[in-house]
Order: sequence, then structure tokens, then C-alpha cells
Amino acid sequence: GTEHTPGRAVKTVMADHARSRALLGIPLDAFAAWHDPHAEDVAYWSLAAAYGLVALVALTQLARIHHRVPEYGWTTQKVFHVLNFLCASFRAGVFAFRRVIEAKAMGTGSHRHHHQILWLVFREVVLNLPAALFFTTYALLVLFWGEIYYRAKGLECGGLRKGFVSVNVFVYALLIFGCAAVGIFPEQIKTVAAVGAVFLATASLCTACGFVKYGGALFAMLKKFPPSAKGRRKKIAEVGVVTAVCTFCFVARSAAMIGDAIVLANRNSVSNSWLDSINHPVVDIAYYAVCELFPSALVLFVLRKLPPKTRPHEVLRDAFRENV
Repeated sequence: GTEHTPGRAVKTVMADHARSRALLGIPLDAFAAWHDPHAEDVAYWSLAAAYGLVALVALTQLARIHHRVPEYGWTTQKVFHVLNFLCASFRAGVFAFRRVIEAKAMGTGSHRHHHQILWLVFREVVLNLPAALFFTTYALLVLFWGEIYYRAKGLECGGLRKGFVSVNVFVYALLIFGCAAVGIFPEQIKTVAAVGAVFLATASLCTACGFVKYGGALFAMLKKFPPSAKGRRKKIAEVGVVTAVCTFCFVARSAAMIGDAIVLANRNSVSNSWLDSINHPVVDIAYYAVCELFPSALVLFVLRKLPPKTRPHEVLRDAFRENV
């Protein structure tokens, strides 16, 4: 039988694209720009710069908080900024070197088969690890809101933290399994990518549900505070806006990943994916701007206020009430 290699599979990709476009007769400039190397470079360098800015803001905020209250140790807010920094830094690096990564992983020639497998595994890691970090970052925000709500109601919240840890262990274990599968069965990379897309869509939908549940509960609790309470209106607006935006972005992310899984299931190569494909920079800009950059910028803006120097961090309920 014919040997299936990453190089052989990719040899047909551009021919497939050319035939598809010839049949469809797509005249739109935006679609034509998908295969313009200059447009691709501009798109990915723009995304790299945007993520670099998010990483810089998160790191700056972390340094400001640590300088303000160094005795607090690793609070939830500090961990959130660290995760934001790591996720954005990974994304910036990947987009800056995207063309190099794709060329190495999807190059042609069977004599480089084993070398390409290593690059395929590396590609899976650098594309999916930031997605997992983004999930962890905003699942942590949901956890934080849930703990505030439970403690304000005098309820036990230890189960929330255990659930958070368990879910994240499962996410990263699946990420490792997927990368290992690509290394062992490189010809099945399309299947691995489709399964990963479905899983990411499910995780994103669960995160959206978490924002609805705990963001909504916190919003309702704030509404019951006395109208004269200090900062009540501001805090209600912040919680409401963050809940609405993050819910929308994670639902949109879930829908996009389901669509990507369907596309992968009906194509002959992972390079035909309409997300995370170097041939579709316009789609990637829209996807990452809506699903990651916008919520990241919004939450960083909401969390810009530094904690008071004398505020105790042990009691989250008192800390929250002190701010409202």
C-alpha cells in the first residue's frame, strides 16, 4: 500500500485549495488574501503584537500587586495574572514563528518523515497548550467568584476547589495523550485534531455555564446590597459586563470549535482546518480577537485596581464587602 506520511498528505493541500477555489469561483479580496504570504505575515505578526501587549499588561499588574502587598503570597488574583501572562506569551511566540513551525511540521519529502513527526508533536503542543492555559485562567475566575458567593452565604466551598483541580488535571492529561497520539500515529493527526476540537468545545461550553451560574449568582447577590453601599453600582456593572462578555466569548469559542471539527471530519488533511491554519489568517484574527483577546483585555481592565495595603486576604467575603 501507499505509505502515509505528513509530507505526502500536505503535498495535496494546495492543489485541493486551488481546485476548490476554481470550482467555487470566489472573487472576494479577503478570501484571496488568505493565500497571500504578505497578508498572512501581517495577520500573524499583528496577533503576536496584541498577545504580547496582553502579556506585558498582565506581568505589569502582577508586579504592581506584589510590590503593593508582598506579604500576601500567591493570592488568586496573582495566579490569575500569571496564567494570563503565560497564555498570552505562548500565543505571541507561536504567532511570531508560525510560518517556521508550519514549514517544519508540514514540509514535503518522505526522507524527513521522522523529523516532521517531532515537529508535528511540537506543533500540537504550542497550539493546544495556550488553549488549555486560557481555559484554566478563566476557570480560576469562575472558581474565585464561586468561593466569594459560597462564603458570603456561609456555605462550604471546598468542593469547588477540588472540582477545579480535577477538571484541569483531566484537561492536561488529555493534552498529553493527544500529543503522544500524534507522535505514535502521525497519519491520524486529522482525527486527533477533530477529537481535540470537540473536547475544547465542551470545555468552553462548561466554562460559559460556570460564568452564567456563579457570575449570575454574584450579580443577584450584589443587587440585594443596600443602594447606599460604597461602590455597589460599579461592582454590579463590572460583574455583569464580565459575565456577559465571557459567556458570549466562550459560547462563540465552543461553536467555532464544533464547526472546525465538522470541517476536519470532511477534509483529507489537518491543513484544511479553518481554524489555526496558516492559510486562513482572516479567520484566525476574528477568532482570537473575539474569543481570547477581547475577554482578556476586559478582565485585565476590571482587575486594574490594586488591593489596599492593610486588607487581610484570608477572608474573601470581608474583602469583597469592603470593596462594594
